Amino acid sequence: MAKVNLIFRSKKRKEYSIENVFESLIPYLRKGGFSIECSYLPNERYNTIKDILGNIFYLKKIEGDLYHITGEVNFIVPYLKRGKTILTIHDFVRLEQIAGVRRHLYKFFFLDKPIKNATAITCISQKTKDEIEQLFPNVKNAIVIPDPYNNIYKFCEKEFNEECPQILVVGTRDNKNVERIIQACSGVECRLLIIGKLNEKQLALLDKERIKYTNKKNLTNKEVYECYVQADMLCFPSLYEGFGMPIIEAQATGRVVITSNIRPMSDVAGEGAFFVNPYSVDEIRNAIVSLSSNKKMREKLIDNGLKNCLDYTSEKIAHSYCELYASLLKKG
Repeated sequence: MAKVNLIFRSKKRKEYSIENVFESLIPYLRKGGFSIECSYLPNERYNTIKDILGNIFYLKKIEGDLYHITGEVNFIVPYLKRGKTILTIHDFVRLEQIAGVRRHLYKFFFLDKPIKNATAITCISQKTKDEIEQLFPNVKNAIVIPDPYNNIYKFCEKEFNEECPQILVVGTRDNKNVERIIQACSGVECRLLIIGKLNEKQLALLDKERIKYTNKKNLTNKEVYECYVQADMLCFPSLYEGFGMPIIEAQATGRVVITSNIRPMSDVAGEGAFFVNPYSVDEIRNAIVSLSSNKKMREKLIDNGLKNCLDYTSEKIAHSYCELYASLLKKG
C-alpha cells in the first residue's frame, strides 16, 4: 500500500483551518487505498536560519511514496524528493500584505522555488489557480481541488426569527469586512454572533452603533457548528478569500447566506447565496433586511445551498486527491 505523508505546519502555531480540512479527508483517503501519515514541522517560525534549518532537517526523518505539503509551509518543497511532492496553495493573502524586500524574499522562497520544484500543484479554487497562472505563466501542473466541509456540518432546521434575526459573522481579520457589517446593521433589529477576536476599532464601532452582539473565540469544530445552528443567517461579505469555507458550512447547516459578488465567493456559493458588493454598506444592509422579511427568497436560497454543498463533501474531494495520488505514483 502506497504511503502518502501529509506535511503540516507546526502544532505550536495553534491554527487549525488547514488541519481541519485534511482531517476530514483522511478516512476517505485511506478507504481509497492509501496509507496516510501526518507529519508536523517542529518549529512554528520561518524567519530565522535556526528555525528554517530545524524544519528542513526534520524532513530527513520522515518517509513516504508521496509527500503532500498541505499549505503555508511551501518553502520545504525543494528539500523533499523530486518527483514525489504535491503542493496545495490556498491563497496569496500574505503576498498582498507585504512589500519591498520582504515581498521579494517571500515570493522567492515560498512561491518561486516551491512551485518550480513541485511535481503537482493543487489550488482550492479557480481564483487561486488563475492567480498562480498570472504570477507564473509557465506553470502547467496546477489543478483545482476545492476544500471539503467537515462532516459534522449537517442540516438542522430552525424557525427564522424575523423580528430579530441572529446574524453569524465568521472571522474578524481585515479581509472579513466586519466594520462594514456593523455599519450595515445600524438601525436594523438584529443580533450579531461574531466568531473571532474583536479589535479595539471593531469594539468601539459596535458600541457607537449600539449593536447587540455576542462574541466567541477559540472554539472547537463542534462549537463552531453550534454557532451555525443558533444563527438565522450568515453574513460573509469578505474582501479576499482563497475559498470561503463559511459559505459551504452555512449551506450544509441549512442557513441562508449573504456573501460577496466577487471570486471565489461567487463561484463557491453557486446559486445558494444573496450576493452583494462587499464595499457597499447599503447593499449589505439591503440584503439583511430583504432576507429577514422574504420567506420565499430564504427558502429558495437555502434549497439551492443544500444542493450546492454536495459538491464539497469530504468523500467527493478525497476521491479527487486519490485520483491525483494514483496518477503520480503510476508515473513513478
